[in-house]
Amino acid sequence: MSSSRYFWLFVLSLFFVSGFTQAQINGLDYTLQKRRKAEKFESGRFSDHMFISGGLGANMKLSREASGIYVGPLASFYVGKWFTPVIGSRVGLDASYMSVNNGFTGNKAGIIGVNWDYLMNLSAFANRYNPDRLFELVGILGISYHNAFRHASYRHVWGLSGGFQGKFNLSPLVDLFIEPELSIYRDNIDDRSSWRKYDLFGSVMLGVSYKMIPVEKRVTTAFFRPFRNNMFISGGVGTRALISRQMFSNGVFDFFGPSAQVAIGGWITPVSGIRFSADGGFSDWKAPVNGVHYRLKTVGLRADYLLNFNTAFGGYNRNRLFEVVGVAGIEGIYAKKSTDKAAIVPGAGIGLQGNLRLTKDIDFYVEPRMSFYTNRLAGGKTVSKLDALGSLSVGIIYNTVEREIRKNQDKFADRVFSDNMFIALSGGLGRIVSRPKLGLSARQALSARATISLGKWFTAISGLRVNGTGMIIGSAFPAGKATRYNAIIAGADYMFNITSVFAGYKEDRLFNLIAAAGPSAFYRNQKVYPALEAGLQAQFNVTSHWNLFLEPHLLWVADRNALSGLSTYKTVLPTVNIGVGYTFRGYDRETSCSLFEGEKGFSYFASVSGGISTYVNNEMFRNMNVGPIGRISLGRWFSPLSAWRLSLSGEQVEDQSGEFTVHGGLDADYMLNLSTLAAGYNPDRLFSLSGILGAKLGLGVASSYKKIRFIPGISAGLQGAFRVTPALDIFLEPQISAYFNRFDGIRNQVVAGDLLLGLTYKFKNRSERYLNTEKVDNSTFVSAGVGTGVWGNTVVSRIGKVKDKLSFNADVSLGYWFNSISGVRLSFGTNTFRPAVWYDADKMTILSLRSDYLVNLTSCFSGYDPDRLFDMIGIVGVGAAFPTNVTDAKTTYTAIVGMQAKFNINRRLSIFVEPRGSFFGDKVDGKKCSAKFDAAANLLVGTTYSF
Repeated sequence: MSSSRYFWLFVLSLFFVSGFTQAQINGLDYTLQKRRKAEKFESGRFSDHMFISGGLGANMKLSREASGIYVGPLASFYVGKWFTPVIGSRVGLDASYMSVNNGFTGNKAGIIGVNWDYLMNLSAFANRYNPDRLFELVGILGISYHNAFRHASYRHVWGLSGGFQGKFNLSPLVDLFIEPELSIYRDNIDDRSSWRKYDLFGSVMLGVSYKMIPVEKRVTTAFFRPFRNNMFISGGVGTRALISRQMFSNGVFDFFGPSAQVAIGGWITPVSGIRFSADGGFSDWKAPVNGVHYRLKTVGLRADYLLNFNTAFGGYNRNRLFEVVGVAGIEGIYAKKSTDKAAIVPGAGIGLQGNLRLTKDIDFYVEPRMSFYTNRLAGGKTVSKLDALGSLSVGIIYNTVEREIRKNQDKFADRVFSDNMFIALSGGLGRIVSRPKLGLSARQALSARATISLGKWFTAISGLRVNGTGMIIGSAFPAGKATRYNAIIAGADYMFNITSVFAGYKEDRLFNLIAAAGPSAFYRNQKVYPALEAGLQAQFNVTSHWNLFLEPHLLWVADRNALSGLSTYKTVLPTVNIGVGYTFRGYDRETSCSLFEGEKGFSYFASVSGGISTYVNNEMFRNMNVGPIGRISLGRWFSPLSAWRLSLSGEQVEDQSGEFTVHGGLDADYMLNLSTLAAGYNPDRLFSLSGILGAKLGLGVASSYKKIRFIPGISAGLQGAFRVTPALDIFLEPQISAYFNRFDGIRNQVVAGDLLLGLTYKFKNRSERYLNTEKVDNSTFVSAGVGTGVWGNTVVSRIGKVKDKLSFNADVSLGYWFNSISGVRLSFGTNTFRPAVWYDADKMTILSLRSDYLVNLTSCFSGYDPDRLFDMIGIVGVGAAFPTNVTDAKTTYTAIVGMQAKFNINRRLSIFVEPRGSFFGDKVDGKKCSAKFDAAANLLVGTTYSF
């Protein structure tokens, strides 16, 4: 084919392609683009797409000289709106302060101002609007007006600013942003001329924004009315400062002081609420006229309107994790500035509260607030014609829970009195807070406490507890001299379960918040002071019975001298306590009583114990002066939980100076078996713990004041008993006893601590086998015993050694048992001792002839058993006493009261231990006694043979 033919075929193909292209393609579509339309929001409501934001950061002056670069904290708050996805605007406040140098001395400068900014969403402009975009970049251009001040001078400064905001969209409601910005101000903002003739500042800020979500896109839950379903109470602590120009010229934090708040309120609508609160605190400030530092103390009331920004912007959602609440209201405070007269000052306040939801009913909050008052508050201008008080508080809010949750609350079980009883042990540290300050270091002022509590919840809301506390308190007495002293506190608290009030009662709830307050008796240096105690307990329930708790606690004593030793000082003692508690829950009375009454077990018991006793006072841990204590007891468990116990006890309590008191008498105790209360009745339990409360009725005589007096007292303790055999226990019993009526001859009341180790023998209950057995095999017996003791007139003397005060005693007896319970013996006894304790004093001997009545307490309570291992026998006897080898001694009467613990080797032979008290007519030893009689305490060991 020729070349011309190829040419025409090529032209023809171009013709067809061109025709086809003209039919399918419009070239204008590629050469000229259509103009993009400006995007708009779907909703036209003005409130949609509004936002509020707040941030914290740093503000820095930029300079080519290192000495001209200053850095300080920056805070801001803005309200704004996006008019379109690209264009927005905001207006707000910011404040900062920094250290500056005017060429002579370093100082502080404060800057407060208002801003208006134009906003442009660069991400939406470049790549269209996307509400689900994770990150957006926003350009900022604005103008500002600031008030800069140092000392007493003000400067009104205009400025221009520009920067960027990197915004992370965490949710449709919340943004997190970082914002670098550059600002230009008129020169001399820091009271120093710049080579630029203007000042250049750079800042960076991190913050949070809340956006108004259109109604159509909100996620909401039901808001329950009436008002009582949306109530709350709150409490918090924090710090405050009176804002003034002087605080920027000195250490800012020197002006801050502590504060505390309590409040009650509620939500009327999902957006609006009311709150009534009381607050108090103090702060230091410096007067603008004379530069003198003062302390400003205030107590006030507030009524606030609450605006929930989250609900207003994003709809009501009771499951929201975090919320921001605006606060504004009126105030009235009672203010006192150092020695000036107090004044009542009106005011108004505004703040912002951030709430973090911890549980369905508990929030944690942080609330900065600024309050403005007339200048009567501080007595002069601080920042302007008004006085400004800035504060920051943190705390806990308890909210009432919605009604459908409250319907699921548990029924409070209180079938028996022991249900919901509890015992708790706690310890803590704190220090005295006083005005004026005690001037002690942190270590010197450190105080410690240990507390044991026993209580009961009567309802799901209300309970009562009694507390016993030992404290070591760091104080200063005389003024400026560090010392520590010991104190004991006994008190009773009313307990209020805040969680149950607001969220309903749940037996297995993990966390409870409990308020407690009540009166107490503060014992220090042998004097009792009335006091008040209060605490707030955060209780974490580990199991249905065991809990751990944290309890900030406050102690106030009416007498100012009690805590600090300085009557002119106002003092309180705060502590923070950590403890463990056990709640007795689910005790089955019917089952336990059935086991207790049905078995042929033990109910009556007798015990013998001895140990040490000491005064509880300031020196008890430095010089442990202890004396002996002995006790013999008879008791009965009349239910699986409860027992009574009667005891004869005697003790010698010695103080650090060698002075001592001899005391003895009758003790009456109530015992509560805590192990049975916790786990039910079990007669074979290896270890049992019992709580003991009692009264003491006895006589005492002190070495420093040799007169016998009736000295009553009260006691409390714990007994840990270990089961050795079904009939025998060994126990350890610590107890605290408070005595009255000049126990030591000088002080009106003292406190003694005792530790006893002993044996308990349990009498077997009566059985049919022995119930009617009255005749006693081998009813006639002889016995002999020897021992030692002390004579009343010598034991209370400070002169002489212990061996000089001990006596020798011996008895021989012939006796007869009329039946299994009653018997009699005729006894001849001797008592040899020194009537005076100096080294050359002659000994004397008193012979006595007595008739003693015997009662076998074991047979009385458990029936007669000739093969019983142990018998407890009570003894009362009277007779005549014949003194020898003392010319002025007088023949007179004698009487004894005692107990005999008899251990039967077989039916004929036994050994015994017999403690007893012996009494004689006056001048039996040739000396006159102020009590009109003489007395001795004896302990005999012997043997008995029956035939």
